[in-house]
Amino acid sequence: LAHGVKDETVDVEHFHRMQKALRSFGKDATFLLFDNEGHGFSYLASTMEFYAALDQFFRRTMDLPEASLELAMSDAPIAE
Repeated sequence: LAHGVKDETVDVEHFHRMQKALRSFGKDATFLLFDNEGHGFSYLASTMEFYAALDQFFRRTMDLPEASLELAMSDAPIAE
């Protein structure tokens, strides 16, 4: 779950309510709150942090191997 504090379309309170609900039900979730972002990402650092967290979430919840430069640069097939 990611949200920009400066979002003028969706109030940050919705982020906090969803965060509370997910935690209360014991759901596996990652929470990212960006102080300098609005509705969408404007900064490369935020985008990179979001996609890194998303990658880690998918790897954790789908039992995927850790990313590696060797794997990324190999000729190995993506799927069998």
